[in-house]
Amino acid sequence: MITSELPSTLLEEAEFSVLDVETTGLSARNNRVIEIGIVKIKNLKIVDRYQTLINPGCRIPPFITQFTGIDDNDVYTKPYFSEVITEIENFIG
Repeated sequence: MITSELPSTLLEEAEFSVLDVETTGLSARNNRVIEIGIVKIKNLKIVDRYQTLINPGCRIPPFITQFTGIDDNDVYTKPYFSEVITEIENFIG
């Protein structure tokens, strides 16, 4: 969608993606992504989904495990963010 079209687009007619990201903490500089979920919305309905766990390359703090339910064992064999970024970009479009 072209930005100039945004003000005149009805929500019911818009196509967009909604992202949910889980991280090892709140610092953009020091913490890493551990999960990303995306849904594509069209005509106010979910038309596609994407979800993956991501290996942050570091330990997940106990507080984050309690908060998200994601622990080190869950992400140990998962891809690093750099390995899925192209897939995520392609999904979003």
